[in-house]
Amino acid sequence: MSWNYRVIHQQIKGEEYYAIHEVYYSRPGGRIEGWTSDAVTPSGESVEELERDLWHYRLALEKPVLEMATLQREAKRKKKA
Repeated sequence: MSWNYRVIHQQIKGEEYYAIHEVYYSRPGGRIEGWTSDAVTPSGESVEELERDLWHYRLALEKPVLEMATLQREAKRKKKA
C-alpha cells in the first residue's frame, strides 16, 4: 500500500471546503483505498523535516482535486461488491 497527500473538496453546511488529507492506494498509481477522515497538518521533529513535509503538501496542490462525495460513493459501491 502507498499513500500521498491530496486536496479533497467537500461541502460542509453549504460552504465549500478544501483541505489536504492523506490518501491511501492499493499500490503506487493504483486505486484509492482510503483517506484520512480529518485534514492533516504539517509537522516534523526538526525545521528541516517540517520543510520537507510542507514540500509534500505543495505537491498535493499540483494534483487534481478529489471530491469527497465521489470518494464516499465509490467506497460505498465497493463495500456492496
